[in-house]
Amino acid sequence: MARLASAAHPADLAAAAVGALLVAFYLWRLDAYRINDDEGSYLYAAWRISLGELPYRDFLTPQLPAFLLPGGWLMAWTGPGAWPARAVAAGLTLATGAWTWATARRLFGPGVACLALALGLLHPEVFLNGRTFRSEPFMLFFDGLAVYAFARAAFPRVGAVDPPVRRWLAVAGVGFGLATLAKLFGPLPMAGCLAWLAVDGWRRGRPLAAMARDAAVVVVAWAATVAVGLGVFVAMGAPVYESVLGHHLRQGAQKTEWQVLADTLAFYTAVLRYNEGSLLVFVAAAAGLMAWQRADRPVLLFAWQLPTLLAFAVLSREKFPRHFMYITPALAVLYAVAVRDVLRAGRAAADGPMPRRRLAGRPRGLPSRAVPPLAWLALALALAPLVPWRLLDRDVAGEWEVGTERIADFIDLVTAPGDIVLTDYSELNFYAQRPTTYAAASLSAGAAGSGQITWARLLGELGGRKPPLVLLDLADEFSHTHFLTDREAFAAWLADHYGKAVGRFRRHHQLYAVYAPLDRPLPERARFAAGPRLLAARPDRETATGGETVDILTAWQATEPITDDLGVTVRLVDADGLEWGQADGGLFASDGGDLLRVRPTSRWQARELTAERVPFPLPVGLPAGTYDVVLGVYRRRDAVGLDVVDAGGVPLGGSVTIGRLAVRPWRADARDVPAAALDLDLRPAARAERGVTLLGRGPLPDGPVEAGTLLTTDLWVHVAGAASAVVRLTLSDASSGAMAADAAVTLAPWGPQADGPGAEGAGVVLHQRAVAPVMAHAGAGEYRLGATVVEVGGQPVPGAVAVDLGAVTVAARAGAPIVTTLPRVDRPRDAAFDGVGALAGVDVPAAVPAGAALEVALVWRAAMPTVVGYAVSVQLIGPDGRPVAQHDGAPDGGARPTTGWVPGEIVIDRHALAVPADLPPGRYDLIAAVYHPVTGARRAVRGADGRGDAAALGTVEVR
Repeated sequence: MARLASAAHPADLAAAAVGALLVAFYLWRLDAYRINDDEGSYLYAAWRISLGELPYRDFLTPQLPAFLLPGGWLMAWTGPGAWPARAVAAGLTLATGAWTWATARRLFGPGVACLALALGLLHPEVFLNGRTFRSEPFMLFFDGLAVYAFARAAFPRVGAVDPPVRRWLAVAGVGFGLATLAKLFGPLPMAGCLAWLAVDGWRRGRPLAAMARDAAVVVVAWAATVAVGLGVFVAMGAPVYESVLGHHLRQGAQKTEWQVLADTLAFYTAVLRYNEGSLLVFVAAAAGLMAWQRADRPVLLFAWQLPTLLAFAVLSREKFPRHFMYITPALAVLYAVAVRDVLRAGRAAADGPMPRRRLAGRPRGLPSRAVPPLAWLALALALAPLVPWRLLDRDVAGEWEVGTERIADFIDLVTAPGDIVLTDYSELNFYAQRPTTYAAASLSAGAAGSGQITWARLLGELGGRKPPLVLLDLADEFSHTHFLTDREAFAAWLADHYGKAVGRFRRHHQLYAVYAPLDRPLPERARFAAGPRLLAARPDRETATGGETVDILTAWQATEPITDDLGVTVRLVDADGLEWGQADGGLFASDGGDLLRVRPTSRWQARELTAERVPFPLPVGLPAGTYDVVLGVYRRRDAVGLDVVDAGGVPLGGSVTIGRLAVRPWRADARDVPAAALDLDLRPAARAERGVTLLGRGPLPDGPVEAGTLLTTDLWVHVAGAASAVVRLTLSDASSGAMAADAAVTLAPWGPQADGPGAEGAGVVLHQRAVAPVMAHAGAGEYRLGATVVEVGGQPVPGAVAVDLGAVTVAARAGAPIVTTLPRVDRPRDAAFDGVGALAGVDVPAAVPAGAALEVALVWRAAMPTVVGYAVSVQLIGPDGRPVAQHDGAPDGGARPTTGWVPGEIVIDRHALAVPADLPPGRYDLIAAVYHPVTGARRAVRGADGRGDAAALGTVEVR
């Protein structure tokens, strides 16, 4: 290997280093900036192909199959995403540089090849468009292959004059054909090669018939490739010619010849004006002229690409600087040849005799063979384009934005997967994974302005359907629908069925008007007091595993200006009401990015729409099961939460449940449990092959646990080859034999287990929240917490031993004595609240004056202490079923939380409802509900007075 490196030419080593740096540079921040309406429509087409649709038949596109089909196949493999598609484009562009390097090295040596490689790949247009999913990288790649093959054919032996090798000419023709199937500019390099073939043969006196046969090999191979590629779609009934050629021929068809010529001159001027274009073109042209004078055949092969630029003089469609990309490899080679020639001239001058009088005047200190003066000029010529191009490319790669992700989340949240969404740019449909109509898939300013796509056509494709969302760019110079020839009819349809825009959405520098049908307004999940309304929210996936990060997607609208900067908090709550994690994030507008405009809620505009993602890292070892995802909003200055009501105005407390997340078992080894999670580490040196192994526990309470309350700790358990298991927790004093707690903790379900180590499911690590009620009569003192694995029925597991988990101090129960005798009540009730207790009765007056306080006393018989401190809501219900007065809070103002209820005891729970002074007289129903203070989920109610999730307390007359 060392011998190979020492034998390699320095320029080859430099080319390898440059290539490696360019690969890293091309992939750096590849998808940080995604606003590109042309690319977006191509991504949409590739996505639809990945779903089994056929271009031209199932959706309109002016693009060709050699570009779109590979993109569709890629997305069928990787799923829809910009990064893989851009990575393929970047790889093809880099491969084009490799073709250029290989061709130049064969014809001109490693030095020219190295410089041509850098020039070709650092050109700003190549870097900008070569890193996006467009047709240009595909065209450049196939043209680069074809030119390499043509050079192999034209110069079988470099330095010798031989007839072309026709098998290589055929390969070149196929390459040019594939380039044509990628983009219609693909044949231009072929035209340059054929022009060279004709002129070179004429200058060398080759027979005309031989030259014609050589050209025919290229042309026939090219034509056959194109015919087969397009013929497949024609045979399937796809209108490929109308879709592709019609798109390009319609644009500018109304222009006069002078207008086309003026546009072409403007195009040439733009190419020369920007990105050091004049330096590149003029130096390349000079290299071509010098090659003509000295009959340098290899250089002329690239110089004959320059006349192909005249083809733009007959092209009526709008021309962009990126259309210049096809000739960039040839210009890069010519420019590198010019630098080589300058360097050679300098060396020749330096190698010549130095006049004696100049030698006498040479400054002291310089060697007799100093660096040739023209070498500095050659270096300057090489760096003149490379340095500014590298700086421009860095700026392009450094751009980033978050608006694309946010507007895609917004569309995804407020529409259904099959809904058609009508937008100016089908790139929004791609990123949101929402379809559009046949022609809208390729909506562009050119297609709309030429009449290829009209509103009448789009309306017919809708077939009477009203998309649930229409998004229009408010910048007329960019909005594609603004160029519709019948846009007045579109505006009238929009006004009739959608009315005014429901809001505006900012995506980086773009501002969209958002429309919803009059009969299908935007959804509304909740409204936060003095804050925005939550339109929709959900986790980004349905299932996850502990240790993963789940993004919580949210869509918002500011109905009016917001004075405070707000934040979002998300919590995960299990079926028992226990919280298993919390994540907080800011609430910002959607124009954050390299523009550095991050706008908190205090700077939102009225009716502004936005979307926000809150990353939620799931705790490692999160028990398997289904969890509620609960969202709240708080003021950032003081962390005070905002009250929330649902879309109907019903109070929800301080949070709203936005969805559910199913958590899979964590299939891991005991060694995978983080040491920081184990306050007591019991992990064995080797994992048990089968059965249940207690790995350790989390922290125990810092202070005493009051008798009659709950002892809570986290257990970490490894399960292998078992179907179910129970851990028995005891709190005992060995010296006295006293028992303060004895509870069975059923481990969370973990699914089927496979036998044998290394098998799927062979090991599951469970993180279990264990709760043991401390007996109300337990004496004060220190107890030992023990754990034993038992069968589901409570029988001991053979070989299982009790594990000492540490000391717990128990304090005697404080407060009034436990009362178990039911007092006399005005209204006896029969309502059992699941897992909390039974409502035995209520004391409430039969009538109350409007404007007074309605005093209500609920009488509970406790079932058990609860893990969660539940809240009680007492509501006076109006004729429409909505509360007209209510009071919420922990039982008896927080003095008797449900976490301290003793089984069988009587709890008196008092509430005072403020009856509005303007409440109309009449009889109103009174109800009571018990709910989770975070999720708002109500406990189910059984019994004669149960009403599903509330208990009927009778009626109260308001006077």
